[in-house]
Amino acid sequence: MNPTSQVLVDEEHRIKKWLVNYLGEILEIDPKTIDTGSSLYRLGLDSAAAVGMTGELESFLNRKVSATLPYDFPSVDAFAKALAATSPSAAIAAAQKPLSPPLRTYFENSTLRVLFNVMPGRDVEESLAIRECRVWSRYVEATFDRTYQTQMLQSPDHLVVLTAMAHTQKLTYLCMCHELGIEYDPLKPERMKIWPTNVRISLPRLVTETKDLVQSLWLLNISKRSDKIYDTTVLTRVNQMEIVADSPIFLI
Repeated sequence: MNPTSQVLVDEEHRIKKWLVNYLGEILEIDPKTIDTGSSLYRLGLDSAAAVGMTGELESFLNRKVSATLPYDFPSVDAFAKALAATSPSAAIAAAQKPLSPPLRTYFENSTLRVLFNVMPGRDVEESLAIRECRVWSRYVEATFDRTYQTQMLQSPDHLVVLTAMAHTQKLTYLCMCHELGIEYDPLKPERMKIWPTNVRISLPRLVTETKDLVQSLWLLNISKRSDKIYDTTVLTRVNQMEIVADSPIFLI
């Protein structure tokens, strides 16, 4: 099974497990006896309970769930498959670089620098020399070189997660400027604040390359909370490192 299919299967299984346990609780039946291919209403779920279930699902999945879905997909199997197919996990699995030329290219030649220490007096410093940023609709990427210096013992030269997160915010800023029709000018005062509230990181092995790295970022989801606040989910990748971040964005 390819990685994309596996992600969808895992998400579908997670949702199905929640649905079976939820139905078992509200219908007061053993979850193991539930026929997941049978109609939800044949199992005993009425309209009011279906609305309540979608509300609980929103809390579980941390996203909106249409109250009509139980009618459109009236079994546990069908409902779970439909929810998995429209989940952020599905968007992550399907994320691909656009085939068309970029809409804008910025030759920025800027430097992003992160300095920190874990133990007193033993600094770690990493710099990204950002050469070029390219923009598509809801997708941006940047090419950069990096340097790494450390006073820590046995600390290999690698891309630090903190540095990647800082660069993720910069790419999110650039992507949102394009999405909202805001002029991107790194030399002018910033136009928005980005506050990551939920971050998931996958790093199966260290990113040790130093030249011609590319960080890609997809804007997976954007919803308008008010005239000045947007909620977003982004996916970003640098070689083996993958970060998914949920962030409210405040226009200033």
